[in-house]
Amino acid sequence: MTLRFRLMALVLSLAAAGLFAGERSVVPEVRGELLTDKSEATLDRIEAGRARLLLVAFSGKGGERVRALALEVRKRYSAEKLPLVHVAALARVPPMFRAVARKSLRKDIPEQRHAQVLIISDRDQEELLRDTIGLPEKGSAFVVGVDAEGRMTDVLAAPEIGETEELEALISRLL
Repeated sequence: MTLRFRLMALVLSLAAAGLFAGERSVVPEVRGELLTDKSEATLDRIEAGRARLLLVAFSGKGGERVRALALEVRKRYSAEKLPLVHVAALARVPPMFRAVARKSLRKDIPEQRHAQVLIISDRDQEELLRDTIGLPEKGSAFVVGVDAEGRMTDVLAAPEIGETEELEALISRLL
């Protein structure tokens, strides 16, 4: 693991420890649009009642990371066993380029999974997501473990492919 990645993991672990001390926080009711049909949805209702991973991206580079990570997770766990919910935070993307980002998501994510992709275009909703989950302002890709009751269990900087020990530990705690 790179030193930078280890430091980011340590910071997120400390933030998560403070965030989850005592009663764990529930997934926030962040509003956005589904990739399927642009209908409004809230993050807390996508795959509700099931343990799941939230793959959160705040940039194009972060999106590439979580998509690659999703492919790795799918090699080991089926969608039925471990649902993945993609969250594309596009509030800082200029409106004229959001259509390009949406088209890229539609191309890169299998159509049957489009209902598990939430696109956030509102800055207030993006800030609510960062604040509630405890994500630092810096960083472009994160993984959040959510148990079947909707409580967040872990927050990690999205690991590089091949450096997924912490992610595997998170998944084993969920399942």
